[in-house]
Amino acid sequence: MPDTPAQRLLAAEQRLDAVAPGYLQRARQLAGALAMKDRGDGDVRAVLRDLEETAAFDVDVPVLSRRRAGRYVKSSIKAAVAWYFRYVGQQLIAFGETVAAWGEIVTDRLVDLEQSTAELQSEVARLKSRLSALEAGDRTLP
Repeated sequence: MPDTPAQRLLAAEQRLDAVAPGYLQRARQLAGALAMKDRGDGDVRAVLRDLEETAAFDVDVPVLSRRRAGRYVKSSIKAAVAWYFRYVGQQLIAFGETVAAWGEIVTDRLVDLEQSTAELQSEVARLKSRLSALEAGDRTLP
């Protein structure tokens, strides 16, 4: 009998793989696709692309079941609440699209500000150099 959490987890994974081969691997792949991506590089546009990709919600509730009765029950529930899922889903999609559009605007302005700042820093450095030359008595500058 496993006595550490890691051993218990491994044993549970092995039991699951014996009952449903490949299920855990597929679940991990799907979870990985939905997981927040590491953006340590500060790529704001990549984050916006991720946001746009995840802003869509699937409101079509699955009704598959191993049992025929389960399929009927799920289909009945789906029919009863489908309008509500569509309503909430449409609001979430609109919200996600709005946030992505806002992010694009903010990113564009940030890029413009960074460019302007770099230009201004260059101009200030040039003017400081000119001022230093003038203070040193160099009258040859225009």
